[in-house]
Amino acid sequence: MFEDLIKGLGPLGGIYTGLKSLQPKAGFFVACDMPAISQKLIKYVVGNRHAHDIVIPRIAGRLEPLCALYGQSCLPPINRLIDAGQYQVFSFFDEGI
Repeated sequence: MFEDLIKGLGPLGGIYTGLKSLQPKAGFFVACDMPAISQKLIKYVVGNRHAHDIVIPRIAGRLEPLCALYGQSCLPPINRLIDAGQYQVFSFFDEGI
C-alpha cells in the first residue's frame, strides 16, 4: 500500500500512485469496497496482461475499472488527465495506448 502522491484525485490518483511506485511493468488495482473479489477473476485478469496495456473485467455487463490491471504505458495519459483537472478513470481509455 502506498499513500497517494497527489491527494484528492480519487481512484485515478490511486492508480497513478501505484504505477509510479511499482517496479513491475503493470499492477493489479482493486477498490477497497470490493471485498468479495474472487481469486479466479484476479488470475484471469493478470493472465491476460501480456497482450494488453489495460485489462478490465466486464461483470454483469459493466466494466469494472477499479478491479483491473494497468500497465506503465498508462502513466502519460493519466498525467495528461491530471494536468487537465479530469479525474475519471474511463477518460483515457480511448487514447490508444
